[in-house]
Amino acid sequence: MRELQSIRRRKQQRHNWDGVRLLPGRITLSPGGSLLPVVVHMRKWSGGPFLSYKNIFFRSREDKDMLRSQVREEVFKILFRLPFTEKTEMEEQIDFSLEELEGKSEENLIYIRNKVNAILEQLDGIDARIGDCCEGWNFNRIGKAEIALMRIAVYEMMFEEDVPRRVAINEAVELSKKYCDEDAKGFVNAVLGKVEKTLD
Repeated sequence: MRELQSIRRRKQQRHNWDGVRLLPGRITLSPGGSLLPVVVHMRKWSGGPFLSYKNIFFRSREDKDMLRSQVREEVFKILFRLPFTEKTEMEEQIDFSLEELEGKSEENLIYIRNKVNAILEQLDGIDARIGDCCEGWNFNRIGKAEIALMRIAVYEMMFEEDVPRRVAINEAVELSKKYCDEDAKGFVNAVLGKVEKTLD
């Protein structure tokens, strides 16, 4: 409960960063009743057009214990925010995300926080691995969602011995089917396959 109590202190107020403003949007119940999509709008200080990222952040009404794949997905949603904020401010982003998971076990919340922070600590090495295996692609031009899910998979392959490498790759491919373009799954699978070979 200490984790939740700490999170509740940070209300869903307007979040400001250099050049970008995030505004929590309307929360609506999905037809199945199990998810509450939170629409987050982004706009530049110059008053440019809004960019909507729908169905990226969720509050779940399922059992408080989460499957490993569900935990991985929540980690992905947090890491997806990294390009839009300063790395030093990610702790606030983690709090914001975990607040949306109120009702989940404290064990799950602690695990998600620790995994995100562990990935951030190893980010330079992870990105170097991905970049070396993106033959013909500029790392900075790869989709933000693809980068986020590949970062998770590479971290798992490099540092989590209890996660089989093929499982890490397959989970990333499955997430790409849900959050990326149709052809992203092939790209993700190919890059992660090359990363796997460098670890042998």
